[in-house]
Amino acid sequence: MNTGAIAHYLHNAGIVDYRPTDVGGDCFIDVVPSSPDALVAVINLGGEIDATTGESITDFQIVVRGLRNDPAGPAERAQQIAAAFSVLAGSVPTVIAYGTDDETVALLVTPQAPSNSGSDELSRTEWIVRVTVRSTATMEGLPDSAILETVEGAQSKADAAYLAALTAAAGHAGA
Repeated sequence: MNTGAIAHYLHNAGIVDYRPTDVGGDCFIDVVPSSPDALVAVINLGGEIDATTGESITDFQIVVRGLRNDPAGPAERAQQIAAAFSVLAGSVPTVIAYGTDDETVALLVTPQAPSNSGSDELSRTEWIVRVTVRSTATMEGLPDSAILETVEGAQSKADAAYLAALTAAAGHAGA
């Protein structure tokens, strides 16, 4: 699986502005630029190919950076990203980045909880979300329901998971 598929998924969920062929946006691939302040960087940490199945197992690190002196913004965005991957983990196999050059079939998604990695030299808080994805490039034999191509569908699922996570956290905090 490639970083573009991850960026497309987050874009379709309404969490980032990913523009693979255009200047602008706030989502970057395999680099954490010095600007803009608030951004998301999807970094491929590598992986392996399962010799038996030919499936790819890839680790990703998603860096979420916020505006100067705003620790809450990137924390919330990191939670949204983790929630979006939790939704994906519960609905595999799923085709993500459908209809693009990055189209991939996610077979198994394992997200980790976001972690605060501190602030950079410009007082911009950074959070990290790690995700492991088992994937294949073939859609052969998949049901039509595996295709996640609409922004509305991805956004609704991500919102529902995020709201459920917030509700659960609020319930634990009040207990």
